[in-house]
Amino acid sequence: MPAGLDLGARTPIEVALSILAEIVQAAIRRQAQKDTPAGPIAAAAPTRVGGIDPVCGMSSDAATARHTAEVDGVAYYFCAPSCRAAS
Repeated sequence: MPAGLDLGARTPIEVALSILAEIVQAAIRRQAQKDTPAGPIAAAAPTRVGGIDPVCGMSSDAATARHTAEVDGVAYYFCAPSCRAAS
């Protein structure tokens, strides 16, 4: 299983950065789970400009998001292709 986020890393420094990014992502996800009330309403809340990726909890900006999905007319914005795929 590859380590780190899929950032297209090729050099050892880039791989190290992608691993560090995955560690930060996991920490943010854990904190978001602690801060988010349980239930389907909180989990289904759409992301807005300056909002939070609904999968990992990282910041996601609708104006610059490259990874998006639309479900029932609601747009969702993701920080990475892995979060988009996991949604």
